Amino acid sequence: MNSPDMSFRWDMFDDRGDLVEFTELLEKLDDLMKQERAAVAKLDSEGLDQITERKQAVADSLAALQARVGASTNNGDATTVRPNDPEIVRLRRAAAIAAQRVAAGAQANALLLADAVDSVARMLGLGGETQPSSTYDRNARRTGSRVRTNRPGRAA
Repeated sequence: MNSPDMSFRWDMFDDRGDLVEFTELLEKLDDLMKQERAAVAKLDSEGLDQITERKQAVADSLAALQARVGASTNNGDATTVRPNDPEIVRLRRAAAIAAQRVAAGAQANALLLADAVDSVARMLGLGGETQPSSTYDRNARRTGSRVRTNRPGRAA
């Protein structure tokens, strides 16, 4: 899976079009993660497969955009950087908010998926040792849950 380079500094974007594209891609990813949560809640494996393919396409687009912007930023042309341009500052802020939303959504999805896998395993009688993890209930209160550590077919 080709993932965007998370060490990339999105605030190096100084082109309006690139910032808009970056934010739109993050918003698509956020929407896909919402769909992913709904699919996990329904235990819809076919839906999850489709969403994974679409998420991969967005991740590939983000990686390509980051590479393109990184290459143009690293060419030493400091005249294109406009850190104080009000529109660029506003667009960077929107991108930062979208990136934070995606990061939080990804963490929530990972916890939800781990809990779903644990629940299905228990329903199937696969048991196994569990360890506490943190997750959120639908009212966004921190709760404790159990995550299996020895899944069949995987090393514990």
